[in-house]
Amino acid sequence: MNNNLSAWDLQNINDTLYWDNCSLPDIADEFGTPVYVVSKNKIRNNFEEVSNAFNFSGVSTEIFYSVKSNPVPSILKYLFSLGCGAEIISEYELWLVKKLGLSGDKIIVNGVVKSEKFLRCAIEYNVKLINVESENELLILKKIAHESGKKISVGLRINPELKTKKFDFTLSTANSCSHIGLIEGSKEWNSVIEILKSEKLLDLNAIHFHLGSGIKRSVPYKKALRKALEVWDMLIKSGFNPSVLDIGGGFNISTLKEMNLWDAVRIFELNKSFNNEKNSGNNIIDSVSSILFHEIKDYSERNKISVPEIIIEPGRRITSSSQILLLKVIRIIQRDKNITYAVCDAGGMSISPLLFLEDHKILPVKNHYTNQQKTYMLLGSLPSPLDIVSFKRTLPILFEGDILAVMDSGAYFTSLGNNFAGPRCGIILLDNRTRQIIKRKEEFEDMILRDMFNGKG
Repeated sequence: MNNNLSAWDLQNINDTLYWDNCSLPDIADEFGTPVYVVSKNKIRNNFEEVSNAFNFSGVSTEIFYSVKSNPVPSILKYLFSLGCGAEIISEYELWLVKKLGLSGDKIIVNGVVKSEKFLRCAIEYNVKLINVESENELLILKKIAHESGKKISVGLRINPELKTKKFDFTLSTANSCSHIGLIEGSKEWNSVIEILKSEKLLDLNAIHFHLGSGIKRSVPYKKALRKALEVWDMLIKSGFNPSVLDIGGGFNISTLKEMNLWDAVRIFELNKSFNNEKNSGNNIIDSVSSILFHEIKDYSERNKISVPEIIIEPGRRITSSSQILLLKVIRIIQRDKNITYAVCDAGGMSISPLLFLEDHKILPVKNHYTNQQKTYMLLGSLPSPLDIVSFKRTLPILFEGDILAVMDSGAYFTSLGNNFAGPRCGIILLDNRTRQIIKRKEEFEDMILRDMFNGKG
């Protein structure tokens, strides 16, 4: 049984895994598999850890959870009760957080392309900030402002044009090859600044950047922050008075490793197992917060201006480790001496191919009292080579009927899940020995409710 369980607040009691004092094998028996299990305590602990790390003296920091990471209403509502805001990218997400009672001043609007309808709804709800990514988007806001007479709080998302390491996919939205964000000094940037100078109803309040996902080092944040402060300085000299610095999210978690191209070569070409043990980023939050504190303080004192309000937009960092996917081994297939397949009842329907670059710890929930191990290809039950739970994974000897826990499944698993060939699984919330269904498993009838057939819908 894995000894490093404290990272997820798991307990090993009589060689059985417990979470929030609930037996994971018992949950699998009671609710069936596959099933997602969420720890309310772990959500709170993660939120408080992030909040405390950024709680400097003299620097106001506010957390806006990235709703796309895990848009489950019960999870969102609990986060909002802790004081968390929402970072949204779609009209649906705006509708959802409104339905959950979140006020407009706790909502930030992002997104590469925002429809006019989406922007109008956001403005009507008096959201805290709309981060603009293009001249066209700003022209739409200008039109809405003139029609409504309302002053609109605007931020500019900048692309800091960071240099990325070869084979590193984490800084996906922070380099000049990305289509996301405005590049300072470009023709479009200059047009945006001129529009903002001439429009009193468009209030430039913020500078925003978001670097990518699964970032392990604080250096990229330091470079992006310095670029943002250069832009900040330029805006002040141009007559603007920004007050908010939004540094996005993308923070890595210590128990989850994102593959790079070299990892893929090791697995597919060199026939090696993926090494999940080597991971950095344990203290990424502390490192980034320390850099932020010193850079902001130094800039403010040097220029004799007020310290900006800091906004962060974590998703994975808060909910990834608070959710587990339980699945069952339904068949063991031995093809030759080198390859053993363990076919499971969850795969591509619960673990999107878009998450292939993430390597998640997989733990048996009960010990068979054997020290023998074997390397498995863990697959789902669909007739597709892409229905993969995990490439070559060394585990204790598995038997049909064994329950496995796929760790750190609380970011993008539910939002990217699908019902290809069957229903999506349910979600169980744990809270100190109590178990509550917060999303029931889909039934067959659910899958055709919106279909029209025989004149009925």
